[in-house]
Amino acid sequence: MNIFEQKKELLEKGDRSWVETSEELFYEQLGCVPPERIENKCFLMGEMIDWLPDGPLYSCFTEVNGRYFTRYVYLKEWNPTKFRSEIITQFKL
Repeated sequence: MNIFEQKKELLEKGDRSWVETSEELFYEQLGCVPPERIENKCFLMGEMIDWLPDGPLYSCFTEVNGRYFTRYVYLKEWNPTKFRSEIITQFKL
């Protein structure tokens, strides 16, 4: 299962966990299309994944303490500071 299938499976289960990814994939995705949002090494990919009842859904990537993470995020959830806190808690960084 690739990282995108893993994120989709988590979303379908209602699991809001972050998934660790590689620096290579982080920069590859950053370079695909201009980001929808970007702030402090956190970005939403420029093309939304889907439009669901909660609004537009994007693939989010972020870096925390030299490690890279991803999950699907609704546009209305955009909050890099909160994302960083969630990752620090989830991965005990």
